[in-house]
Amino acid sequence: MPLELGIAHGIRIAAGNEHHDWSVLVPAEPQYVRFISDLAGNDPLIHDGTIESVISKVMLWLATRPDAVVMPTPLKVFGALPRFQERKAALKDAWHGEVPWADLIIAARECVPE
Repeated sequence: MPLELGIAHGIRIAAGNEHHDWSVLVPAEPQYVRFISDLAGNDPLIHDGTIESVISKVMLWLATRPDAVVMPTPLKVFGALPRFQERKAALKDAWHGEVPWADLIIAARECVPE
């Protein structure tokens, strides 16, 4: 992960912080400090390892983006997760293992109530 994070950070700096946005999601244990000592003012999102915590942290970050749209609450997304997982499995079967990203986005939108 340190290599990919370095690339993402470099692209963000080269683009003037406007065209490349990213966040870092780390477990509650501070093991990431062994690999990453400075994120140049970008605090990682710390989760407790549960699906609920990861969904909540990612959605909270997405809601703060300049081009954010109105989103459902993390609770609604978590509630829709089983239905989405079923849809994803069906799509995976239909596409013989690989699912186009656009189809996943459509399935996610259809599974989460407004």
